Amino acid sequence: VGVGNARCARSEWGQAVEVLTPALEDAAEAGDAVLRARAECVLASARFNQGGLDDARTLLERAARTAGEHEVPSIKVPATISLGVVALAQGNLAAAGVHLDGGVRLAEQVDDQHWAAMGRSYQAMHAHLGENFELAAERYVDSHAELKTLGLRRATGVCSFAWALLALARERWADAEELLHRADADLCVTCPDYVPLIHSAMALTILAAGRKAEAGQRLAHARALCAATIPASFAWLVERAEELLAHGAFGDDEPNSIEGRLFRLALRRFTEAEHPHSLLVDSEGARARVLPEGTLLD
Repeated sequence: VGVGNARCARSEWGQAVEVLTPALEDAAEAGDAVLRARAECVLASARFNQGGLDDARTLLERAARTAGEHEVPSIKVPATISLGVVALAQGNLAAAGVHLDGGVRLAEQVDDQHWAAMGRSYQAMHAHLGENFELAAERYVDSHAELKTLGLRRATGVCSFAWALLALARERWADAEELLHRADADLCVTCPDYVPLIHSAMALTILAAGRKAEAGQRLAHARALCAATIPASFAWLVERAEELLAHGAFGDDEPNSIEGRLFRLALRRFTEAEHPHSLLVDSEGARARVLPEGTLLD
């Protein structure tokens, strides 16, 4: 389990699955339910990041049930909060709220500061996805400071990225740019998969400033960084930003990640007809025209 956990920490999801699948079988054969539950939690993380959301949920439900039966809060807490994370990725806000609230309460009861902080950061994303932007902003401020104090660099970077997408959705372009730089500083080392996403979001801040050509260059860089190992749900973000830049609109297919759902809220600000930023501007500052079907003309 420890080796699989280390693979996950390095975003080596496929290798983590290869290690953890036989570990899960070994624990089951040995009749060690607690060890099996630990392996299920880590394997769920790997499958989640591969896009296997249903697999992750099944593993976490089983782990949470076992942890409850054996009274092991060190498994029950992360399993419960992680179920909330999976529900967020699947767009089930009601279930996400139940799991996140319950998980954070339990973490606080057993003084698990790490998972309490993690859970609160996802509660911020929950408010964000529910379009309660004021509450989300308050929660991002608090959870970001808490994660940073605890030295959770990767989680701090993820929080910065989500907070930046909130700033984009609220048209706080300078705030978004600053937060994206913070996210890049933390995630370029701890989770390089995020770097193309950060550049895609940065392209939106550039586009909002009217520098369409520069935004295109930034997106081209994001596309070049999309290695074969990047999760498909992350590549989705880059593709939608490319569609926005090329056509003034983006596909309405359902994202398969929290990041994708948050990004879609930011993209929407550029396409809403009643909003001035739906008329994208070129590098000379002249407003572009948007045809009825959304095709962009410079």
